[in-house]
Amino acid sequence: MGLEGVAQLLVAGFELQAVRSIRDAVRANLLAAGGVEGPLGTITNRVPTAASAEPTPRIEPRLVHRPDPRFEPREVIQPQPDRVIPDQFAPIEPERPTRLISPLLPPWKQLPPPAPTPEYIQVKFDPPKADANTGTMLDLFI
Repeated sequence: MGLEGVAQLLVAGFELQAVRSIRDAVRANLLAAGGVEGPLGTITNRVPTAASAEPTPRIEPRLVHRPDPRFEPREVIQPQPDRVIPDQFAPIEPERPTRLISPLLPPWKQLPPPAPTPEYIQVKFDPPKADANTGTMLDLFI
C-alpha cells in the first residue's frame, strides 16, 4: 500500500468519527426531549393523544342564515315624452371637419400606371443570291 492509500484510509477514518459524533449528539438530544429507547436502539417520542388534551375542545356548529328566495318582476323602463332637450344643448357643426381628407388616394382607388409600349426594332434581311451550283436556294426554304 502506497502513501496515497494510507492518506485515503486516514481521511475515511476521520469522516467516520465525524458521522458517529453527529449520530451520538442526535441520540442524546432525542433522549433529553423525553424520548424512550426502543428495541434495536431506536428512540420513540411520546406524542400526546387527542383524548389526553386538556381542556376538552368544544366544537360548535357555525350559525348560518339562509333567506327565502324572492322572485320579483322585471323592471320596465318606458320613455317619457315630457323630457325635451333645450336648444342650448343642441348639436352644432364643428369648426373644422372631424375627418381630414388625405390628398393621396388609397391604392385600390388608383389605376395602375400605363405599361410602356415596347419598341420594335425592324431588321432588314437581304437573302443571299441564289446559286444553283452550291444549293443555297434550297437552304432558304428549309
